[in-house]
Amino acid sequence: MLPRDLQADQFAAYPPEARKLIVAHLPALRELPLSFVPSLLREVIDYDFKFPVERSAIERELANLSSLSLSQLGAVCRVAGGIPLDHSSAGCISKSGFRLWRSAAGGSSRRSNSSATVGRCDYRSRRNVL
Repeated sequence: MLPRDLQADQFAAYPPEARKLIVAHLPALRELPLSFVPSLLREVIDYDFKFPVERSAIERELANLSSLSLSQLGAVCRVAGGIPLDHSSAGCISKSGFRLWRSAAGGSSRRSNSSATVGRCDYRSRRNVL
């Protein structure tokens, strides 16, 4: 799923305050690059259980993103948007020598800085693709 396809009802399982926060800033999230959204959502899902200082940091980040025009948001996210994503079933991402393998079922991720096989993703055979 791409960020532009996010809908408010998809956050029904989020804790109440996190859901309210994310739905309020959903238009900004839809404009963010795919490489940035998962880490932001990971922070927001725990919003209800964070310390006040952590909550205000998340609120400021979302407020800042929401306050930007589309052109400003594009300029800010240009670096994150430039991270190449492989949408194949293996879900391999390579950036700066580090490789991340994402399971298709949304399971845990593993990081490696070698070009060896990580999980079920053989990087030796995919070197020219990444």
